[in-house]
Amino acid sequence: MVYDLPKPLVADTMALSYLQEALHASESKLRVFVEHSVDGFSMLDAEGRIMMWSAAQERITGLPPAKVLGKLIWDVHHALTPVHRQTEANYERMRRLFLNALPSNHGADLPTSAEIEIQRLGGERRIVQQFYFSIPTAEGLRVGCVCRDMTEIRQTTQNLLRRNTELILLNRINGVLTSSSGVEQIQKRVLEEVIQVLDITGASLWMAGKTGDDLVCTQSLDRMGRSFPDAVLAPWILFTQRVFKHRQTLLSSNGMNSEEAPPSNNSGEFPQVRSLMGAPIHFKEAVLGVLLLVDEAPKRFQQTDLDILELIAASAAITFENARLYRAGQELAALQERNRLANSLHDAINQSLFSAGLIAEVLPRLIERDPDQASQSVQDLRKLLREAVADLREVLAEMQPQRLDNIRFDELLCQLADKYTERTGASVTINLDRETNFDAGVQEVLYRLCREVFTNIAKHAEATQVWVELVHSNDGVELVIMDNGHGFDMRLIPNGHFGLAMMQQQATTIGATLSIASQSGHGTKVHLYLPTSN
Repeated sequence: MVYDLPKPLVADTMALSYLQEALHASESKLRVFVEHSVDGFSMLDAEGRIMMWSAAQERITGLPPAKVLGKLIWDVHHALTPVHRQTEANYERMRRLFLNALPSNHGADLPTSAEIEIQRLGGERRIVQQFYFSIPTAEGLRVGCVCRDMTEIRQTTQNLLRRNTELILLNRINGVLTSSSGVEQIQKRVLEEVIQVLDITGASLWMAGKTGDDLVCTQSLDRMGRSFPDAVLAPWILFTQRVFKHRQTLLSSNGMNSEEAPPSNNSGEFPQVRSLMGAPIHFKEAVLGVLLLVDEAPKRFQQTDLDILELIAASAAITFENARLYRAGQELAALQERNRLANSLHDAINQSLFSAGLIAEVLPRLIERDPDQASQSVQDLRKLLREAVADLREVLAEMQPQRLDNIRFDELLCQLADKYTERTGASVTINLDRETNFDAGVQEVLYRLCREVFTNIAKHAEATQVWVELVHSNDGVELVIMDNGHGFDMRLIPNGHFGLAMMQQQATTIGATLSIASQSGHGTKVHLYLPTSN
């Protein structure tokens, strides 16, 4: 006997059949998508068992479908967790997380995305980004997961960040090394920059003694700016001596064997050091010392850190060797004359020739594109070359023996002012309270400082008025040079600026104090004070 179904029931049956067919079609499309995707894909049933594991998922994890299908997802994840994190507490946390995410629990805690570290069966570690979502299927809701291998991207990002940090550090270190500060101050600033940029516990410099065999810690700092006491330094001596003896960069941490691990210290005021990295400071065939970095974290330093440390040590070696040679040859007239001539040539013609070179490089293109601008550039080039020739003649004239010794200092000031006026057309007002003369060495330094000031005003300030004042007091002499030029922002002067740094150094050699005050749009004031005892 055939019964006709009610029309509403027939409609519902047809709709259900249509939905089932649509779901099956969607699942087929999903499988095609999964098979061709470079990202891994897995799907869980309502109990948390893996019911789909794509080829890309196998490539990422190293686990074939035969070893994971039908297994609980938290068991598989636990097996992929790095060994040092495979604890019962971590397993239970992972199990609860997935249980709460299953459709049977309404997916209450389903995470949208997460980035985890896995360890493949061979020990290789990978960074994997996971995206979770609910999937409606013919059998009900399922949990899907897309996995993306981010290892290379993360490594590339880390390498870029590390290289950027290295470049920043090297730039700052080079600024310190090329400054005019004394050796001790340079050493301290090098350690400060290394500690700050690399974010480590501390650093120290160990330099070879006079015999060339023993090492002495000449400078040490922690991240608080404190020097390490001898009790803290003592355990590092053997490691530092090994770096010095073997002439190569070495690593040490308590993750290595006991012979290489740094001994502990009992100082409660300073953090416990667990990692050491030392690089020899060698110049040509000679090892000058060791640059040592320390950190409280075990295995803080890696092989990738060796390159930056060796670059710093190489730069420091050149600076320290130059300082040593300078001290050793201070009394040699030839070395002094060479340094004086080099400074004079730099002050006089370096900037003019550099600017002329830039104009000469672009001039051929300007002739084709903008003849009017090219004509103006030719005039500028001629002016710069004339200035360079005039400055060079002045330097050569100053090399004549006794040239500066036979003229009073106040007369030298007037000569500089006249040359400046001839060169720029600007007016110079000079106020001298008496005739003045100094010892030959002091007078030469003062003259060069004043000439550098006038040169800077002529080339950079575009001033129309300059004031010079020389005043004597009971305890010293004050020299002030001011201009009404456009000035400059003192905060924007890079560390180690050669011209200004050289002026400070020259003032120090005669016991004088030099200060420079300037502000954009308000001119510049140079003040020099020389005590009478000098």
